Amino acid sequence: MMFAQSDETTVKFPAGHQAQRHPESSSLPSASSLLISLATAPVLLGIVGGRALSEFVQQLGLASEELFRGDRLPVLSLSNLEAKDDDQLKPE
Repeated sequence: MMFAQSDETTVKFPAGHQAQRHPESSSLPSASSLLISLATAPVLLGIVGGRALSEFVQQLGLASEELFRGDRLPVLSLSNLEAKDDDQLKPE
């Protein structure tokens, strides 16, 4: 018996037979290999773009939080407003 050894496994062939290789299959990529290679770039761009968008939205949220924080808003005098409302409600 002859042994044909590949990278992963050893295949036994009966005496007088040899492993046949198909030259057309080794020169052309398979359909699954082609699909994987075509899909890799958009997937990677989507991951990187998603991370960038996530970071941008987080920074935008922090900036808006700083904008609407209480110590940056003017202090309203509610006692003056209440006195005006009371004067308007009194009948004359």
